[in-house]
Amino acid sequence: MTTIEFLNKEDRDVLIYGVFGKYLHGKCYEFAFALHEGLSLPLFGVDVDGKIIHVGVMSQANLYRDVRGDLDLAGFLQGFDVSSGFVIRPTTTKELGLMYEEINNQKFARELINRARSHAELLWPMWSWKDSQTKRMEDFSNDLEKLCQKHGVWIREQFPANPTVAYFGDEAEAGYDLKQIQAARLQFLVTRRFN
Repeated sequence: MTTIEFLNKEDRDVLIYGVFGKYLHGKCYEFAFALHEGLSLPLFGVDVDGKIIHVGVMSQANLYRDVRGDLDLAGFLQGFDVSSGFVIRPTTTKELGLMYEEINNQKFARELINRARSHAELLWPMWSWKDSQTKRMEDFSNDLEKLCQKHGVWIREQFPANPTVAYFGDEAEAGYDLKQIQAARLQFLVTRRFN
């Protein structure tokens, strides 16, 4: 059966503060909505003078969650100017302007939230996600392993230095084509086919 190795803390921190820093300042609404939707947790915002300056969700353990993970109040506020006073309060997708049904470009808004959800699961796959991509990938891998065992056909890297990857496609993916390659054993190159 499939084993899954998650990112270590160092790799996760590089992503959080490098690649995904936008979810801390600027795109926290989309990230929080992805957490709210994917984890069924309530939204909470940092309100300074009537304006939400940062938003996340509240976990069952009464910890705040944002791109940085589970945080106490001090951690949740870190990096934000709250010197003039603040209130932590529940908020809604409507208040945050994330009711993508009401946005002119609904498809674009949904894509931003879906991308944030994908990034959230990449960073925090161990959380209890609804319709988890990690669980879907694990199920796929287990089914693929059974299929490979049944037929004696395995997907592997062509050269040891090139790892094999599996990923989620989109509407453009149509399937796979096989091309026999010159090798000491019967092998096929698996290539993607598009619509």
